[in-house]
Amino acid sequence: MRRDPVRRRRRKLIASAILCLAALSGPVRAEDAEVIGHFTWRSWRMALGGLSGLEVAPDGGALTAVTDRGHMVRADIERDAEGRITGMTGVSITRLLTATAEWPFRTYLRDAEGLAAMPDGTFAVSFEGFHHIDRYGPDAAYIDSFPMPVEATALQSNLGLEALAADAEGGLYAIPELWSWSAPSFPILHWDGRLWREVAGLPPGAYISPVGLDIDEEGRLVILERAFNERGGFFSRVRRVTIGPDRTLAEDEVLWTSSWGDYSNLEGISLWRDAGGATIATLVSDDNFNPLLPTELVELRLPD
Repeated sequence: MRRDPVRRRRRKLIASAILCLAALSGPVRAEDAEVIGHFTWRSWRMALGGLSGLEVAPDGGALTAVTDRGHMVRADIERDAEGRITGMTGVSITRLLTATAEWPFRTYLRDAEGLAAMPDGTFAVSFEGFHHIDRYGPDAAYIDSFPMPVEATALQSNLGLEALAADAEGGLYAIPELWSWSAPSFPILHWDGRLWREVAGLPPGAYISPVGLDIDEEGRLVILERAFNERGGFFSRVRRVTIGPDRTLAEDEVLWTSSWGDYSNLEGISLWRDAGGATIATLVSDDNFNPLLPTELVELRLPD
């Protein structure tokens, strides 16, 4: 039986509208951030792809990232007179070895997703597949491992602590990419150097998950969220929250949303200050080592 193309288009429009409305529900919408740059990173290196966790230097002049295949990537960022990214130089790619100085044979065991620059110059890296958080030196050498929160026992194989950031005291914040469709919120977890505890709950938007995290100079969590559907492609938004007393969010606002399909699979976020003192958020996309997906860097100027 031949399907009615009009009915198919109608169902497609209705489904896209429902997904969009669901994804935009929840926090207050401020929409004050401005896109100031977009760069597609092309490279002949087969190991350069799958960028998920990101840290940009305080002046925006260099970046460190981790990949789905267990590498740490470093590069200097070239910019034009207006501050827009024009290229990458000095690119280095280093394997993230384990405590036994080995590089896991199976890819899912080295799926690095979250990256957090610690105040002492080291890096915390969260991994999916086999959920764990390791500490590495500036040279990507393994140092030690963090204890895992009890909540990690409920994480699914490819849906772990993808949003990871360090605070000024050397603690860690982490949010799982997927928790439970029936749960009222995603747990915001904090490591204070001794214990993990849930400090707040992040109300979810339907079909949208937290995939990146950084902390601004005011101590607010800036969260990158992502959704996907086969018809519209990827959808992203940047959300800023302040944790209040009694595990509540004192503030929760959306600073920016993309339209469906505007950008690729944005998964990493890092904050820095430009020469004028504005807070810039650099977002990076994970191409999943798929030649049909680009590696993109999108930059936003955030409101104070």
